[in-house]
Parts: sequence; structure tokens; C-alpha cells
Amino acid sequence: MWDCHGGANQQWNMVGKQIRSQLNNKCLDIAAWSRINGAKVIMWDCHGGANQQWHRSGRSIVSGLNKKCLDIEDWNPANGANVIMWSCHIGASQQWL
Repeated sequence: MWDCHGGANQQWNMVGKQIRSQLNNKCLDIAAWSRINGAKVIMWDCHGGANQQWHRSGRSIVSGLNKKCLDIEDWNPANGANVIMWSCHIGASQQWL
């Protein structure tokens, strides 16, 4: 997580079920195909696996692999906070524009 500044490293496209970075055309990926709460979210070469498939549910972004939501770890509002996977809830740490 980082304050918004509009740079290419903060630009994303939904391509089918993948979320791709405009900076390097890599995909948002759940590391090691993990299905647990706290699983790391990384950038990886796009391959179309379930750990790179996402859909919107309201303002949440849900994984096709584990049905968990993208979440800001520990509800941390500071620059440098990690994005992880967590069971979906209605908290602000899982709300995305």
C-alpha cells in the first residue's frame, strides 16, 4: 500500500479474471497457491491459474482460488503496508475503489 500518486506502478487493468499491472504487465498472484488467512499477495508472470483469478463483490476483490478477499494486513493505514488474503468481512481494510 502507498499514497496515491498516479504513477504506472499504481495503474491496474482487469483483463478477464486477471488484475494486471500497467507498469510491467505482471499479474496479482497469491503466493504458493496458499488458501490460508494471511497468504501473501505478490506480482508474478501471468499464467491464468486460479491463484491469479479475481472478481469484484461490491467493493471487495475476491480470489478465485480460495474465495478470500484482498485485505490490508492488520488494518495498517501506513505507506508500505502489506496486502494479504483474509476471510471476507465488511471492514474498511477490504474495500477497494
